[in-house]
Amino acid sequence: MPSLLSCPLQDCIGVHSIYLADLHEIMLSAETQALKLPEIVAAILSHLEDVPSLYVCLRLSKLWAEEASTCLWRDRSSLQALLALQNRNRRQYYANKIKVLYFASDECKNHRALSTLQFPRLAAITMDASDDNADTDLLQYLQPRLTRFECYGGPISDDFLMQLHAQCPRLDTVLIDNPRNQITPSGLLRFLSSTPLISDFCTWGMDGAVTDEVVLHLADRPLLKKLSLRNEFIFRRSLIPRIEELSPFQQLIMLECKAEWQAFRELSPHLTKLEMLQLELLDPSYKILSAISRCVNLTKIEVEFASGSLCLPADLMMVVEKCKQLRHLELGGIIEPTMDVDGRSFIDEHIKTLALSLPYLQIFNFNLRSSLTMKALQYLGRHCVNLKYCLITGSIDILVLSETDSPLFPCLESLEIYSLIDSKPSPARRILTILHHHVPLLETFASGSDHRIDSTIGLLLAERRGDLAQDLDPQELLTKVIYNPVP
Repeated sequence: MPSLLSCPLQDCIGVHSIYLADLHEIMLSAETQALKLPEIVAAILSHLEDVPSLYVCLRLSKLWAEEASTCLWRDRSSLQALLALQNRNRRQYYANKIKVLYFASDECKNHRALSTLQFPRLAAITMDASDDNADTDLLQYLQPRLTRFECYGGPISDDFLMQLHAQCPRLDTVLIDNPRNQITPSGLLRFLSSTPLISDFCTWGMDGAVTDEVVLHLADRPLLKKLSLRNEFIFRRSLIPRIEELSPFQQLIMLECKAEWQAFRELSPHLTKLEMLQLELLDPSYKILSAISRCVNLTKIEVEFASGSLCLPADLMMVVEKCKQLRHLELGGIIEPTMDVDGRSFIDEHIKTLALSLPYLQIFNFNLRSSLTMKALQYLGRHCVNLKYCLITGSIDILVLSETDSPLFPCLESLEIYSLIDSKPSPARRILTILHHHVPLLETFASGSDHRIDSTIGLLLAERRGDLAQDLDPQELLTKVIYNPVP
């Protein structure tokens, strides 16, 4: 047989052409075969975000229909669609695909209708408040893959918590609100002790169940990252020495709680990893912001001061200097807008310093009794270009702004201005013209000067957005307007 070197050139070219043709055919065949693999199809469909495209895939082939229906039911499951299926086997077929379940309050009545189903892939369930969230009707949702359980109200008992622990070993997020006094302190402590992987724990309305012993256990959990104690529990100064005996809150990045101000001041050195803080103070305070400034990783601070509190510029400047990652800052009182938390030491230059130090600030609510002027708002506009929501108090007159200047707030969506002095009556359309120029994305506006002006501006904003074209009732439109009268 002649060697390749001895073959005529055309023979070599011919052999090479045949090889390329065969290779191309093999490659096409490989692509076709790949598109018949469920794993490949699932990977492709995972990049489709829009529902219409997934519906198109339902009609391509049996395989594509199977994978597309899995995507549709996995995270976008419809309870009404599931309940509408009359064939029990078909209903179970789709229940097998569901990873996320959400029940609105009026849908919780369907728990019993779903009691014959299993949800083997269920990873997260959220239920709005309802007396239909009885623990005996929720057992079908307790699956081994469940990692998130959120119930915003319903008669949940100690026994159910232990079932939750026993059936859901991967559980890491738990939210329980108003369990109708069915959970006891011992039951809650037993549940928490049995579920060491929980990193996000939120209790709302669990009055009496969250005790000092429960909080001491939570403080000692090495994996706890998020803690929300929205109930009657208060961090009192008498408890802090017992907390300090532990190695408390080692990984905590989010905390929502009520506290005596001196208790939080003593607790703050143990919260160095904190990124989000929502704090309600139960007694008149001062120097609390200097304590908060120890948490240098904070991106969000919300502080509700008790009546009679004093907020000092030097303390806020410490926060501004040390917490460089702040995106969300709210300072105020329980009554909105508050005039009983003293911030009168603040001047416009303090807001300028804040704005220069926090250029990426997105939410700023300064809801204290103050004497700030329009300059403070202008400083925020010039230096915090990403600001979306702003509330500020003081003697602020929007009408000093000129329409010939550059827009102040390119991203602002909500603006509330509360003045402590009587403002001269101003035509709503003139104010709206200024707002339209300086706050082009504005959706809601409120002031403490004239509520009729606020309502009129709210209607004009709705008209500008096109809401009036939808034939909405004027009263419904007024609900879009922020309305907080000043006492």
